[in-house]
Amino acid sequence: MIDKNYQAIIDIIKSVLNKTPLTLPEDIDIKAIYGLAKSHSLLSIVTSGLEPTDYFKSLPKDVQNAFISHKMGSIRKSLSFDFERSEILQKMEENGIAYLPLKGIIMNPLYPEPGMREFADNDIWYDETKQKAMIQIFKDRGYEIESINECHHDTFMKAPFYNFEMHRELVSDEDKLRTIFSYYKNLKSLMIKDDGSEYAYHLNDNDFYIYEIVHGYKHFIHSGNGLRFIMDIFRYNQVKGETLDWGYIKDELSKMDIAKFEEVIRELSIAVFDSNAPLTEEQDKVLNYLLGSGTYGTIQNSVHNQMEEAKGSRVKFIWRRLYPGWYWCKKKHPFFAYTIIFIPLLIIGRIFKALFLKRDKAMKELELSKLNKDRD
Repeated sequence: MIDKNYQAIIDIIKSVLNKTPLTLPEDIDIKAIYGLAKSHSLLSIVTSGLEPTDYFKSLPKDVQNAFISHKMGSIRKSLSFDFERSEILQKMEENGIAYLPLKGIIMNPLYPEPGMREFADNDIWYDETKQKAMIQIFKDRGYEIESINECHHDTFMKAPFYNFEMHRELVSDEDKLRTIFSYYKNLKSLMIKDDGSEYAYHLNDNDFYIYEIVHGYKHFIHSGNGLRFIMDIFRYNQVKGETLDWGYIKDELSKMDIAKFEEVIRELSIAVFDSNAPLTEEQDKVLNYLLGSGTYGTIQNSVHNQMEEAKGSRVKFIWRRLYPGWYWCKKKHPFFAYTIIFIPLLIIGRIFKALFLKRDKAMKELELSKLNKDRD
């Protein structure tokens, strides 16, 4: 059983994507709907669903304006990103840098209106052998470097809202994702060159869907992901599902041990957005996990999942937070990875960082780990 305001959000999205009439219960809390939809990056599509209704027109003007203002901001942001991205990709072409647009760049146009699907950034894979030239492109356009070589993507930001994650790899090289990381070592074999370009690539519909599942899985097992994730899966299948090669998709996902995850998420997305039948117990559990995650997950989910892996042991949890493993060390701190005798110095440094530079976050994680242990 889910909260009535979340149910209202789901009903609104169903009406938009399925082009069906919307009926809302009388006892919904419009302010709660605003806040919940915003936390899941769904306020724009919810506004599109509400606007034509007599209910929305009966709301106080300031409430209507809050919804509409957010939607118009989302449209402006989407159009602005489209222009900015085209300029950046043109420079990449001129510098001979191969690139592959990912995730929201492909998903956004599948929705009925511009700006309907909200996003925080643009994700693009690029040929990392041209990293120096790529960095210079962003510098020349006034971007600040948020991170370089700290994980599997480099991040660049510029006011008022531009955020580009430039992927050297599609997933990080970590213990939980080792099979998936190995699968995407052959990424170039999946890439298809765009017509009329020497350096632009795309994935076919099957492989794009597979990566959407992979990306969602990564968030799901770490700190969670919200309602937008299953909305995307539903929308993609609504638009592309009949032409997808499901045998191929199942086979490829099986190689990464996540075929069952895809099945659960796809069936849940249909149950939520295209059915009036009650959810199964498993579906209800997964949906409530997603609803409690917001768009990009929560620290509570992250700690809970890590405590599960540590089998409830706070000692194991703390150790893994200080030293997540050799593959993490190789990527983040290669010197220590190959000079094991100095790893204690790395751990001391991370303790210092936790106590003096990220004390609030560290204390929150410790508090949550204790709550999870007590709950067990």
